[in-house]
Amino acid sequence: MENLHKKVIWNAISAYFMIWVCIFFLFNKGEYFDHPFVKSHVKVAFSLHLILFFMLFVMSYPFLDNIDILGYSLNTLMTAVLSLFLFWAILYGMLQAYKWNTMTVSEIFHKAWVSKNVMKHESTETLGEQETVLLILAQIPFLGYIIYPRHKKIPHIRDVSQLNLLVTIISCLLLLIGYNSLASLVMLLYIIMAVFQWIRLGMENKISTLDMSLIPTAEEKYITLKALLKYIGNTFRKDTFTPLKEIRATKTTLAYEREKSELTSIKNLDPAKIPTWIFYIPLINLIWVFFFKTQDNIHIKNGLVITMIFWVLFGIFGWDSPTLIFMLFPIFYWIGYVQRKAYHMPYMYDVYALLGKIFWTLWHIFLRTRKLQKTDVSKSIKMNEIKKES
Repeated sequence: MENLHKKVIWNAISAYFMIWVCIFFLFNKGEYFDHPFVKSHVKVAFSLHLILFFMLFVMSYPFLDNIDILGYSLNTLMTAVLSLFLFWAILYGMLQAYKWNTMTVSEIFHKAWVSKNVMKHESTETLGEQETVLLILAQIPFLGYIIYPRHKKIPHIRDVSQLNLLVTIISCLLLLIGYNSLASLVMLLYIIMAVFQWIRLGMENKISTLDMSLIPTAEEKYITLKALLKYIGNTFRKDTFTPLKEIRATKTTLAYEREKSELTSIKNLDPAKIPTWIFYIPLINLIWVFFFKTQDNIHIKNGLVITMIFWVLFGIFGWDSPTLIFMLFPIFYWIGYVQRKAYHMPYMYDVYALLGKIFWTLWHIFLRTRKLQKTDVSKSIKMNEIKKES
C-alpha cells in the first residue's frame, strides 16, 4: 500500500463528521481532496449521512406509536436501534480511514452480519444512464410493475421488481386485516432499503438485491399452474404420463404460438385512437364499445374483467374498504404489457373466455327455444286451419 499523506488520511476521517463536509470534499479538486482514498470514504460517509437524515425524518412521524414494548413505543425503539447502527457505521468508517483502509457501503453491512448469501452484490458499471434510472424507478411500488415488463433485459430488474411486488402485497394484506402499524413498518423498512439502493447506484454504480429467482412472475405462475393441473391428471394415466418440465415447456410454446397467431390476425384491424392503458382503468374503460374492433380488442377484454371485479368488490365492501387497493396490482402490472397487442392477461382473460362461452351458450339456447316456439305456434295454426276446413 502506498504511503498516504497525513492530510489525505485526516480528510478521509473528516468526511464522517458532517454531511456538508462530504459535499465540500465531493466537488473539491485539491491535491489532498481529490485522492481516490479520500473519495472512497467520502462516498461512504455521504451515503450514511443521507440514510440517517432520511430515517430520522420518516421516523419522526407517529407510524408506530400505538405499539408499546416495555413502556416504549415501537417508533422510539426503531429510531434508537437504527440510529445506533448508523452511528456505529460512521465510527467504523473513521477507524478504517485511520488505518489506511478503503471502504464501501456494502462492507459496513457485511460487518453488521448481513450475509453475502442473502443478497447478491453486483456492479452496474456496464449499464447506461437510462438503464440505471429505470433500475432506480423500478423500486417504486406500482410504478415498478409498469417498468419491468417493458425492460426485462436490464440486469437485476427482475429481482428488484419481484421484491417490490412482494413487499407491497404483504403491506396491503397487513393493512387489510387491520395491522396498520405493522404495514407501515414493513413499507418503511423497504423505503429505507430502496433509498440505500438509490445512493449506491448513483455513487458506486453497484446494487445489492435479494435473490428472487425462486419467486415466479405472474406469467410464470400461470404457466406453471396450468402445467401442474395437466401433470396431476397425467399421473392417473400411466400410458400418457409426461414429466412436469416437458408439460411446462409445451404450455409455454403454445402460449407463444397463440399470441403470435393472434397478433398476425389483429394487424389487419385499425389501431385505437386512444392510449391502450386506458382500457385497464375501471369505469373509464367503458368506452370500449367504440374501439372493440381495433387492434386493442384483446386488451379491452382483459380490462373488462378488471372492471367487473372492481364493481363486485365495490358492491360488497364499498368505497372506503382497503380491499380496493388490490385492484391497483392488476391495473399497474398489466399496463406494462400494453405494447404486446395480443397479450392474454393471466387468469383475467380466462375469466372473459369462460363468461363469453357461457353467454354464447345461453344465447344459442335462447335462440333455439324461440325457434322451437315459433315452429310449435306455426304447427298449431296449421292444425287449426285443417280442422276448420274439415
